[in-house]
Amino acid sequence: MVNCAECGKKIGIFGSKNWIKEYENNNKKTWYCPDCFKKVDVCAICGKSLKSFKESWYSTDNKWKRTFYCPDCFEKENQRRENEKKKAKSKKKHEKDKFKTELMNDELILRFSEKYFLLCLSLNRLRQLHKLKREMCDDEKLYNKWVDIILSNNLSIFKNLFSLNWTDIKENECIYTKCYEGVTKKKADDDIHFLIYDFFLFDENEQKAVLNFLEIISKRYQDLNTTLLIDILDSKAREFFSRVAESNCDKFKTEGDLFKYILEEYTVFVNNNLRVWAKEYLKILLDCARTKKLTNCKSLDELRKKIKEFQKNIELDDFENKLLKPSANSVGIEDIDVMNGFEFEDFLSKLFKNMGYKVTQTKLSGDQGADLIIERNHKKTVVQAKCYSGKLSNKAIQEVVASIKHYKASAGMVVTNSHFTPSAVKLADSNEVRLIDRNKLKELIEKYMN
Repeated sequence: MVNCAECGKKIGIFGSKNWIKEYENNNKKTWYCPDCFKKVDVCAICGKSLKSFKESWYSTDNKWKRTFYCPDCFEKENQRRENEKKKAKSKKKHEKDKFKTELMNDELILRFSEKYFLLCLSLNRLRQLHKLKREMCDDEKLYNKWVDIILSNNLSIFKNLFSLNWTDIKENECIYTKCYEGVTKKKADDDIHFLIYDFFLFDENEQKAVLNFLEIISKRYQDLNTTLLIDILDSKAREFFSRVAESNCDKFKTEGDLFKYILEEYTVFVNNNLRVWAKEYLKILLDCARTKKLTNCKSLDELRKKIKEFQKNIELDDFENKLLKPSANSVGIEDIDVMNGFEFEDFLSKLFKNMGYKVTQTKLSGDQGADLIIERNHKKTVVQAKCYSGKLSNKAIQEVVASIKHYKASAGMVVTNSHFTPSAVKLADSNEVRLIDRNKLKELIEKYMN
């Protein structure tokens, strides 16, 4: 007894002749019952008897049903199926491109990517969390929840990231703490530490804005792929950055102008301690500067090296000028120490104007935690001025953090003729507030006022 090769029925090799059929193919015998043999005995397309061919072929459909063909018809059938696959693939690609174009031109996506361009760049880098190491989180449940949400291509799941209580996450001994340690210790994999740490620096208003944006988009485009949306936001944010970079490069006449701009706007660049989005912007700025032949630096490392040399030469020139041409109207830090609060604000107003800022002084009362509002290169910063004899505590930092939201600024700064307590420095660091203490103020006075 053998099994029919088509239907699996048991058939006898010896006995009833009605059940004994054999079909020769490549010198191998394949056994079929009478009913199945009728199906495989002829080509399914041309109807020719397959016995007249030395070999024949069969293909299977999605139900694993076999259809037999002569060699010529088999080639034609394969070609037909291949053409159908290509047409289906082309149609799918066309629909995908059409949908992507629709997203690229969506007014809401365009506006969001411009207003929250820093967040858009950080979102794209955050998706690299597949590199996230398990030991970065002590709470396995929280770790799994984080990774599942962030890597989800389902937008309705991904948006839950912005519903989490970030304050609790920051306070727990988990991902945020490990990332903060990675940033401060500059570990080998600090890119991952930086991008997660960066992400936590966005405030609750921005967190809510992203959640609202994703809610609207997920309703407008159901089943939208998260990766596609984030790639488009990243692309649009980079386009905006390119326009800003080109606008800035148009103002530069020499390589030195470019270096001065970077030193003033991105002081920490020289020490290789930049936010993730700032690195992305400087790469775009460098490409633009190279296109306009302002510099021949090919990488950020090469640019950093040249800026260090440029900075050293400026310091030497300044030192020489101060020795040879002492100023009768020079101002020292000791002069600042005897100023009252209003005089200190007026002095800082002149200092920031010399630094190229547009300066607005707030009202002397009801200033909501900001004494000055300075603006340069489309970036608004609120400034708290503290002419003080003792060390400044957390209170000054808390006031300027509140004023950032009130004045819709992008950054905060506290300037003092004194120093800050360690807790104030830590609080400022976690809230992206720049601190200008006595030593830094002396440097700025020497550079811009004397």
